[in-house]
Amino acid sequence: DIIYVSFRNGKAQLFEKDLSTGRERRLFPQHDQTFSPAVNPLTGEILYAVLGDGETMLYLGNPETNKSKQISYMKSSSVSPAWSPFATEILFSSDRGGSPQIYVMGRDGSDVRRVTFMGRYNERASWSPQGDRIVYTSMDGGKMNIYTCAIDGSDITQLTSDAGNNEHPT
Repeated sequence: DIIYVSFRNGKAQLFEKDLSTGRERRLFPQHDQTFSPAVNPLTGEILYAVLGDGETMLYLGNPETNKSKQISYMKSSSVSPAWSPFATEILFSSDRGGSPQIYVMGRDGSDVRRVTFMGRYNERASWSPQGDRIVYTSMDGGKMNIYTCAIDGSDITQLTSDAGNNEHPT
């Protein structure tokens, strides 16, 4: 199956397509606008963002039952979730500190920690296969570049520069 975002109804909404039958269905219809899906590599659960009341919160849902629960609760936006390789932690972007930065939390939304401190606009983080580093996009002088760092935010390395905008690393 493929999980994707469609705007066919005029809003961002998650859909699932069964490749063997061609059947499509909308996921988590209890929410008006859903996006940024991340499938748990072990359980198939889906992390996703829900836009509502001017804020974007993260939810964890079961695509089989369409049941979900909210896992982020700040008066700020939380988007772009990514499962750790062992599905025990979640990276996400949030503006809770004033500008978009990368955070990590437990799979249930507990133990939230800020990872990035350098840069005023950091987003779209992904894990390394070993789970000890992340790769993310950061804005430098109006251009987006790719950086990597240790999961504690140390050992920052810039991977791209002077080549236009570089985004969505994985």
